[in-house]
Amino acid sequence: MYLIQTTLKGTQFTIEFVKNQANNPVAVDLATTTFVGDSKVLTKFPIGTIFAVSDISWGDLVCKIMGTPRAVMHEDNLYGSIKGDACPTNEDVNYAFEWMIASNIIKRDIAIEYATKWIEMGYQIDIEAKCKAFVENESGTLRDRIMRMYPCPSEQDTGFYIDADMWYLLIRNVIRGENSLLIGPTGSGKTELVSHIARAMEKPLSIQDMGTVQDAQSALLGVHRLNKEGHSDFDYAPFVGHIQREGIVLLDELNR
Repeated sequence: MYLIQTTLKGTQFTIEFVKNQANNPVAVDLATTTFVGDSKVLTKFPIGTIFAVSDISWGDLVCKIMGTPRAVMHEDNLYGSIKGDACPTNEDVNYAFEWMIASNIIKRDIAIEYATKWIEMGYQIDIEAKCKAFVENESGTLRDRIMRMYPCPSEQDTGFYIDADMWYLLIRNVIRGENSLLIGPTGSGKTELVSHIARAMEKPLSIQDMGTVQDAQSALLGVHRLNKEGHSDFDYAPFVGHIQREGIVLLDELNR
């Protein structure tokens, strides 16, 4: 069971996996994705609609989505009365509800409200039991909670090995607002690792190349320039904007 969502990247219609779901799948590229079922269903609903799919057959270059995608929800519009293969199953809405209460993307009271509406449509959801199970799963160490929310990607997902301890420590430091220093030979995957962390946490990543910095003040802060009126204006460097917005800032080649 997976949840996918239609989206626009520029002008290109594509699909993505919904973030923070239990199966933690890798990204799907619509150009290299084929459907065993009816893919036209995707275009019959608004952009941003979340669909449930039963299974995915993974390949090296192309993956196949098995079965017709079933529309589950779009913002606060819940689907349940659709006829045919596109109608969500009881398993679909239960999986969607579990994702909502565990992902922190949708507030708990709103998730319960959605589940109640699905029950009114005729679906069976044990709201109390699922909420209790989530609370019990929230127990444990900080590492347990972080690894449940941001599971370490497998080598199959990323193309290279990621150490689970390093994955946990980096995410913990991002959550705490602490800095991290990654040391390793060129090509060992330091920058790529940070990129995967940013994608998993859905945070913008800004990269500052420190290897080319000769004048730290002008490269990191900015320079004074004369405007058309002959007055001095301070032209801020991009780094200033990087550290002022929420996200992750990578100081690449800091050792130089």
